[in-house]
Amino acid sequence: MFDYIDKLRKKPEPERKKSIILISLGITLVIAIIWGIAFGMRISSTSFAFNTDKIKSDVPSLVDTFSNFFNQINSITSSISDIASSTDAVDIVATSTDDIATTTP
Repeated sequence: MFDYIDKLRKKPEPERKKSIILISLGITLVIAIIWGIAFGMRISSTSFAFNTDKIKSDVPSLVDTFSNFFNQINSITSSISDIASSTDAVDIVATSTDDIATTTP
């Protein structure tokens, strides 16, 4: 280890900075992996662990989610077209434009 440090001292500054960054990232990665494994072990041994069987039964499939989404879009589209084709909507628009035309000088 000390030999590596002595060799590193003799190298140019940009190469030393690159080595220091790589060493720091490596040490951080090792610590993060150890922490992640320990955290996972602690969570799995508690009473707060997730019951995956219940989660799988409560969550709808992706196909069901998209079909529900498209059904709602179709429902909204048909409602809008029903409103646009109704005579009440046409009467309201005609009445409001007549009122505007009569109130302007």
